[in-house]
Amino acid sequence: MILLTLALISLGIWLYLLTFWGNFWRAEERLETQQVKLESYPPIAIIIPARNEAELLPQTLRSLLLQDYPGDYSIVLIDDGSTDDTTQVAVAIAQELSATNKLKIINSHALPVGWTGKLWAIQQGISYAQQQTPTPKYFLLTDADIEHSK
Repeated sequence: MILLTLALISLGIWLYLLTFWGNFWRAEERLETQQVKLESYPPIAIIIPARNEAELLPQTLRSLLLQDYPGDYSIVLIDDGSTDDTTQVAVAIAQELSATNKLKIINSHALPVGWTGKLWAIQQGISYAQQQTPTPKYFLLTDADIEHSK
């Protein structure tokens, strides 16, 4: 009797959701973008901590180097002790796209006490970017396994 009651309650809830809740399970909601023309676009630094990401960098780095952002942007890739060809793959992609001026690759230093690996790599990338000209006004922190749209 208890199982039957629970089953009927569950059935009732599902019937309510399906008939009165308006396709709650569908994820069709999209944010509308508005194109705003600015007088000037702030410089941006894209920070990518990478450890053994040679396999995924062709998609990730290519998507970032092909951005259509009209302002200055640079990419700082922090090689966090990779044992694969992460650095060589990154250089090859930048050369292929004639974008070597956009990509800076730095090697991570030894991990200080109290830091975790990825956060330390990000900190090094931000510190490096802040010393560049133009100094970035914004930072995009991303992983080496994310492909970005233009």
